[in-house]
Order: sequence, then C-alpha cells, then structure tokens
Amino acid sequence: MNLLLVGYGKMGQEISKLALSKGFNISGIITDNPKDWTRLPKPENQIAIEFTNPAAAPHNVVRLVELGYPVVCGTTGWWDQLPMISEIVTQHQGALIYGGNFSIGMNVLFQLNDVLANWMNHLSDYDPYILEKHHRHKADAPGGSARQLREQILAASTHKSHAQSEAFRDRPPFPDELSEAWIRAGEIPGIHEVGYASAADLIEIKHTAFNREGFAEGALKAAHWAKNNKGVYNFSELLKKELNFK
Repeated sequence: MNLLLVGYGKMGQEISKLALSKGFNISGIITDNPKDWTRLPKPENQIAIEFTNPAAAPHNVVRLVELGYPVVCGTTGWWDQLPMISEIVTQHQGALIYGGNFSIGMNVLFQLNDVLANWMNHLSDYDPYILEKHHRHKADAPGGSARQLREQILAASTHKSHAQSEAFRDRPPFPDELSEAWIRAGEIPGIHEVGYASAADLIEIKHTAFNREGFAEGALKAAHWAKNNKGVYNFSELLKKELNFK
C-alpha cells in the first residue's frame, strides 16, 4: 500500500518508520514547504495520513479529498468543522477516518470509560474527573481523547451537565460540573486518567502511552480501512466493531 504522509513531525516520522518495517511504500511527504503540494503522487492506490495541527488540518483534509485521496486524519482540535467536511467527503464519494486517538490501548480505555460511566451514574456519592497529560507542543487543550472521555461521561450522567469551564478555575466546580484538567510539559506522549472519588475511596482507570508507536500502529490499521470504505468514520467506532465490543 502506498502512503502519502501529510505532516512530517514526530508523529509523521514514527508512522514512516513503522510503515516501512511493515512493507508499506511511502510515496510522498508533505512538510511545511508549499512546493510539496506540487509534487503529489497520483491518488490512485494511495492513502493520505494527516498529522499536522488544528489550524492546518481542515484545509488539508478538504484539499486531499477533492484531489481524490482517501484520508486518515489524526489531528485533533478541528472537529467543529466536521459537518462541513463530511459533506465535502460525501460529495466527492471520498473516505475520511478521523479520531481523537489512534492508539489501540486508548480505544480500549474508551470502551471501559463508557461502561464505567453508566455503572457509576447509579452511585451519586462518587464524583468523576478527567486528567490528561501531553507534550508541551500539543496545540489543543483539552485534547481530542479527553473530549471523547468527557462526552462519554456526560452522556451517561444524570448528575453532570457540562465540564467546568476554564474561565472559572478561580472557584470549585459546581455539583453539576465535571472537573477536568490538563498538563502540557516536556515530551509526554500521552496519559489519560478518569477517576471517581467518594469520601471513602477512589476508583481510577488510566492509559499511559510509552511512545508514539501505538498511535502509528492504529493509523496504519485505519489506512487499510480507508482503502476499502467510502464515507466518514470515527476510528474508535470502527475498532469497536472489529473487536466486537458491546
């Protein structure tokens, strides 16, 4: 399979290294140099994998879809534009797989979080929270994975209506607010923790990425799906179906 890598930072380089070891062919690389877009391979038998930044990703995805490339996008922080981009993908009979996190292990945590949130909703003495940690270069906060964890908890909860706004960190959270926090420091690949605290004890589930290899592995899995499917898909939902999660 031929891969066009859009973005060649640490994540793009990790994908390239793993892809080559698994027999993929890197047919092109798009960096910050605008001239790279003039040297694109023909879209036939190609998959574009996009890992850039929230400001660039929507434009990149639209451009790639309009050119005829199936796209895997691991950039987060742009999903407010997803409805518009989904229409463009449909108009061009294209393919887009996006996700807050392409790590297989993190997606297992999403499933655990969904089940746990529904269980814990019956135990009002337990107060949930979300804590995430990433490298200092990550542009969005909270990240896509933390937002997905948040949405799962709020969807299951009859006690929490929204997350505590960053604008109100000078006071404790109100009873109906989900407390969430994030840290950006050093080169942390990613740590996500969900906890439920009561006066008596604390329940925690947690995922810690040791490096970027897990994200690259998931992106290559998504590339196989993008090759054979038209439409817009969330990576987490596709993985859920493949693993037969209930």
